[in-house]
Amino acid sequence: MEIDKNKIYYSDENNGSFWRIKTLTEKTIKIERIKNINNEADDIGVDFDEITCKWDNGCQHCIKRSHDAFTIYPYRSGVPYVFIPATVDDCNSEIKSCRKWGVSDNFYQDLKKEITHRR
Repeated sequence: MEIDKNKIYYSDENNGSFWRIKTLTEKTIKIERIKNINNEADDIGVDFDEITCKWDNGCQHCIKRSHDAFTIYPYRSGVPYVFIPATVDDCNSEIKSCRKWGVSDNFYQDLKKEITHRR
């Protein structure tokens, strides 16, 4: 499989966040975090809202692709961020966390519907 611009991606790093591919070309990938505007805690532990990488690694970040997933090494060092196609289980995990902390899970319920629809 290949990286799919129409899929939502999940990264366990960056506080368990969901991402959309904004641009995907032979030379570049640009991804954007899907923000939960109803939850102030959504930004805790998040380093980036948007990342642009060149596939030839001629930029500040390094990227490697693996089938339908990819890994970004921010600033070419530190903890890599692995981006995999998001699943219903990823959403269910976030929903469980929301319920544990007593916050709304509507954002993740909506994402779950979108992920299910895009399969």
